[in-house]
Amino acid sequence: MKKLLFLGPPFDYYKGGAEYQYKVLELNLEEKYAIYYLFRHPTSLPEENYINYDYMFRKTYKAGLYTDALVIYRLIRRLSPDIIYHHGVAYIAAVGVCYAKLHKIRMILHIASKIDVEKSKNRSGIKSIFDFFDQKIAKYVIGNASQIICQAKYQDTLLKANYGRTCDLILPNFHAIPEDTIRKTLPIKIVWVANFKQLKLSLIHISEPTRPTT
Repeated sequence: MKKLLFLGPPFDYYKGGAEYQYKVLELNLEEKYAIYYLFRHPTSLPEENYINYDYMFRKTYKAGLYTDALVIYRLIRRLSPDIIYHHGVAYIAAVGVCYAKLHKIRMILHIASKIDVEKSKNRSGIKSIFDFFDQKIAKYVIGNASQIICQAKYQDTLLKANYGRTCDLILPNFHAIPEDTIRKTLPIKIVWVANFKQLKLSLIHISEPTRPTT
């Protein structure tokens, strides 16, 4: 059976949108592929398909510090996958692309948000160094991924404008449709189950007087 490697944590250990999509893919592909996850975790987990690593010189992730790239590469090589899949443009995706190119396997990149297909922020000071390396990584990942999946048409447009490449598939977020009938009564209440960072566009659902200050 061929091996499919997700460069990210399973939904059991991190309840995020990308991780939920990993779970959906796993449920639909587990009969055809042996599914593996490679992600950071401070202790070894019991499942055989969970490959954990810890950072070499740091405890938490900070943009621009890629000290565990060689560790990640060696763990991928040890697993020897047939397909690598990553959600989002990041340095771990660059490691996956590098391995895929050297070993002639497929590396599938799934664009996570507008940030992945925008140009560098061009900030000043020390942050400009981080931006420089992040932009180099983005160009390498997007330019060398075997296939690219976008979530929306605007991402494909930005991808072409900023990186000269079009996505191979536009696939909206595939969250499961509820089985139960949902009945609403007025007034409609909105519960935002997420953080309030600008990327989520959460404030468009909130009137000015009730917007949070933090």
